[in-house]
Amino acid sequence: MRVNWQHRFRRFRIIHLLAIFLLFTVALKIKNTAVIVACQGQGQPSVKLSVDDPRLVAEAVKQLQEKYGWIITYEDPRQIIGQQAQAKLDQQIDIFDSEAESGEEQLIELAQRFQIPIGIEWSDTRAKKSAPSVHLRKTTVREAIRQILQQHPNHEFEVRDGIVYIFSPSLLSDGRNFLNLRIQEFSLSNANLIDASHKLRLAISLSQSPGLNYGGGYGYGTPRDDGFDKNNISFSGQNLTVREILTKIAVANGNALWIVRLIPSQMMTNYSFFVQGPLSDEYRNATSFIWQFIPLGKVPSQSKSR
Repeated sequence: MRVNWQHRFRRFRIIHLLAIFLLFTVALKIKNTAVIVACQGQGQPSVKLSVDDPRLVAEAVKQLQEKYGWIITYEDPRQIIGQQAQAKLDQQIDIFDSEAESGEEQLIELAQRFQIPIGIEWSDTRAKKSAPSVHLRKTTVREAIRQILQQHPNHEFEVRDGIVYIFSPSLLSDGRNFLNLRIQEFSLSNANLIDASHKLRLAISLSQSPGLNYGGGYGYGTPRDDGFDKNNISFSGQNLTVREILTKIAVANGNALWIVRLIPSQMMTNYSFFVQGPLSDEYRNATSFIWQFIPLGKVPSQSKSR
């Protein structure tokens, strides 16, 4: 068997340089742009990649895949992602005001204002009482979240898997919380957020009723200004919870937060899980699983899907 050592060496050199670049990105705190030049070997032309993306190395890997047809599995290191989320929490706030009438809406406004990747697992008691308005001065994002949650003492927050995760401890391990449902196998390759969300919905349905045939389609307008049509989501895993999958999708997209409103006082009619809201009729039991991805901000639209 003849081995093309030159081809393998070139691949090793480029992947090795990507690893070095990742270290420089962390050390120098480069944020949104970089140029990577990879030397393939003596007498060979260099490879130059211009990267303008919040997830620099992931975008560079994608460009290598498109240029050479290689299959490269890449996922941002958890430690680095966690450090980035911690740094977001330490951001200084001069002024933050919110007149939103619910705690989760106030958290969403805060996340969008300061570009905080968050996942919200909200326990909705269906109470009619509005949350008091928020007026904060000279504080940090971390303290702002604490102050918002003071009005909702059954909720806490922590950094987990690259996001600021807001949750109700009483529901964290409850078997009636569909976010604890585990999907045996789940994988995405260069998917966009809309495709990823649809695939997750299908995976949940198949896990509950594997013998049924789930047909139908879905659509969305393009181009979009939220980046949800950007094909930048690739990961795979076994025995992941729905919660973990939502988080991985949001982190990979880079411009999304997720929220699930759980209504523990009501059960779904066709599954043994809590109803999720919002519902147009508070007394109606849901028959499908509900979550929302919300953009952190606007991004340049793409003329075509990549």
